[in-house]
Amino acid sequence: DTPSTEYGRLLFTKFSNDRNSQYNIRTDILDAGSRLVTKSAMDEEARDHILQQQFIYETLQKNYHESEFEFCPVTLRGNTAVYSYLEGEVLDEVLAKLYQKKDLEQLYQIMDQFICAVYKTSNPEFIDVDLIFKNIILSEDRWNVIDYEWTFDVSELSFVDNFDLKFVIYRSLYYFYVDHHIDEQTITHMYHMADILEADRFRYARMERQFQAMASEGHISLSEYYDKYH
Repeated sequence: DTPSTEYGRLLFTKFSNDRNSQYNIRTDILDAGSRLVTKSAMDEEARDHILQQQFIYETLQKNYHESEFEFCPVTLRGNTAVYSYLEGEVLDEVLAKLYQKKDLEQLYQIMDQFICAVYKTSNPEFIDVDLIFKNIILSEDRWNVIDYEWTFDVSELSFVDNFDLKFVIYRSLYYFYVDHHIDEQTITHMYHMADILEADRFRYARMERQFQAMASEGHISLSEYYDKYH
């Protein structure tokens, strides 16, 4: 038998606990008649991070109301954020299949749509840094963003060089490149589509290290141990 919680029968749990304590959270997928997703703080310091999620959702939804992006609805129940469970094709998988089939024309066409959508915000200083392809589910003409946890007002940041929308696109492409072993010619073309040149890639790689250092401050992740001792 699977355990139950106050929100339903537990199907899956992910502990994100190798982070800075103010970002340590637990994510559950639950069956409550229909499926839902909850996120809750694992440390007292992380409560504010959870409680910000509804404000972030409402703000991103408003800022991107003219784009293809639709952000997954969230409600707060006490200190828990409760999300709809969305199903559909994950953008990352769609692009990976196109790459494997060598259908680069379609791959580049979707990439161009993505770049345009990222820039269709009314407030380019309120940024969802983690708008990677794995966080987007395709549904008809909408691109549903299922995780927007790492969203910041960049005017309030002091721990990293200036975030901007081009950095968001860089991260999306970088993780697609790493996860699917994209050849250098193809990924370079995709970077150029976003006007990201080689010098930009070095600068954004440094910013990514700064961002990861902020998110994991006080912890060493298993992947870092692996890289060090492997």
